[in-house]
Amino acid sequence: MGADVTLAPAMVLLLAIGVLIGEGPRLVLTFFFVLCHELCHTAAARYYSADVGEIALMPFGGVARLTGSGELTKGEWVIAIVGPLFNFIMAGLCMGLAAALPDYAPHLKLPFTINMTMGLFNLLPAYPLDGGRVLRCVLRRLLKNGRGERAARYIGMGTGAAVMAYGILTAAQLCAVNPMLFFVGGHMIHLANREGNGAMLSAFTGMEQKRRTLRRGVLEQRVLTAQSRMPIKKAAGLLHKRRFTAFCVVDDTLTPLGTVYEEALLGAILAGNSHKTLGELLRNQQ
Repeated sequence: MGADVTLAPAMVLLLAIGVLIGEGPRLVLTFFFVLCHELCHTAAARYYSADVGEIALMPFGGVARLTGSGELTKGEWVIAIVGPLFNFIMAGLCMGLAAALPDYAPHLKLPFTINMTMGLFNLLPAYPLDGGRVLRCVLRRLLKNGRGERAARYIGMGTGAAVMAYGILTAAQLCAVNPMLFFVGGHMIHLANREGNGAMLSAFTGMEQKRRTLRRGVLEQRVLTAQSRMPIKKAAGLLHKRRFTAFCVVDDTLTPLGTVYEEALLGAILAGNSHKTLGELLRNQQ
């Protein structure tokens, strides 16, 4: 489907260790289902005209990386949900085969467990898990002006903290430490926090691409009209998603105050002024 499949060096080491301790077949089967899970994401992305450049297999799972900015809206939740859906279908198939062929039931227990665990884990509401992506899509529709993304980020960080707390609880009960839960929970918190800046970074990338295209003279400069009280961060997102290059800023009486270009927006955000308004930015320019 046009995507490269790569193995992280740490995963190769993990497989080698697994072979030495007799867990090689289990690990190979697990990552076979991980690959199938990511291929389902890839097929859904292609259906919605999005390209997956790489499927990366890592020690703690896999990820299908979209090419370009990655700012999907159409079909995003479908692309996210097909992965866990595949795992649940596989788990159901194992149950059906075990009931129809009792002699083979012991051999179907492992693939059933792998797929059920993978499907349920990926539904946790934390980015970059599939449940976190679906949650972000839902909150974007319910909460406007970027509040949906912020809510999804906080929920993801809370989920990571809950996983770490569960690790502490099980360690206390079993008198043993489960480093996997600590790592996974901490990684969730890190990725959820980093995701808060992902959309803005994507907007920066889109602005720079359009600026280079304008210099070559092959992109028509397009202008949006916005009120002076619009926040700079929101304005940058609108320009990026709608392929415009500048704002004509007006006051409440629709009197033009001036023009703000993408470069000015980018500079203001990099300077830490994303909370300010277009009117304030325009006054600083003058």
